[in-house]
Amino acid sequence: MKRLSGGIDVGSESHHITILDEKGKVLYHQKVAHQLDEFAESIKLFKQIEKKEGGKISFALEGKNGYSAPFDRILLEQGFTLYHVDNLKLKRFRQAFAGEWRDDQRDALMLSKMLKLKDHLKVKERRYLLR
Repeated sequence: MKRLSGGIDVGSESHHITILDEKGKVLYHQKVAHQLDEFAESIKLFKQIEKKEGGKISFALEGKNGYSAPFDRILLEQGFTLYHVDNLKLKRFRQAFAGEWRDDQRDALMLSKMLKLKDHLKVKERRYLLR
């Protein structure tokens, strides 16, 4: 089964989401409003992408102040795997690539690229768990 890598830059009013295939091709790149109906529509699209690509999407999330709720919980309930990325780690990763300093769409792309690299690194896996 293919591993699809998603990145979510979490915001208070909207979230920027990018999904990459195994080769790094962008399959999805959208801004989603922080509203339940938008979350439901996004989940449907994510499931369609999984079916079309024959893969499973995992997401790396970056955000603070609890703005990921309830979207993170909905994603988990729908069977997606989530990984939390510390803001400082994303900042350091972002610095490795030329381009704008800070942009939500770019951060979503960087998060999905970070997640793609996870398989190539010998690191202990820590999943994002809600309590």
